[in-house]
Amino acid sequence: MKLAIVSTGAALVLICLGMAAPAAASQADIDLLQSYVGQWSGRGKTVYSETGKGETVACKMTIDTANVPSKLNYRGKCAIAGGVINMNGTVAYVESANHYEAVMTSNTPFKGTAIGKRSGNSLSLNLRDTTDTGEAYDISSSLTLKGENIVVDFLVTNVATGDTISASVPFDK
Repeated sequence: MKLAIVSTGAALVLICLGMAAPAAASQADIDLLQSYVGQWSGRGKTVYSETGKGETVACKMTIDTANVPSKLNYRGKCAIAGGVINMNGTVAYVESANHYEAVMTSNTPFKGTAIGKRSGNSLSLNLRDTTDTGEAYDISSSLTLKGENIVVDFLVTNVATGDTISASVPFDK
């Protein structure tokens, strides 16, 4: 169960933003990033494929402008199954690579750079990560603006077992 909590937290961290070396971005990319600036909170439920059961997850996040318009910083905290996941990081649009990159620090064993792309008002991020114990996970997530809300959807898949954790967490300012 501890790994499930860590996996859930890592997915939320990656979705809720990360760090990269920014380059000039299109106005649409800058506008998308700037629309995420603010204080956010959300509550949703995870679903574990191996049991069919779920856990409530509650998150708070502050997103603010970094030193360039195509880059954001964030600080967040999520509570799930009696544990707390703290995270900090940056997300940026990297024009030379034509994608978004997100990297974070947290109290989870996951590490790496998530690569993302914009589609309308959505930002999708993907990462394959390996924990310190050698277990590989595919983490897919999307961050979608819906009016004044952000909806975070994610799926964490254990590559070896096929077990998944999924969730949808709506955030409000």
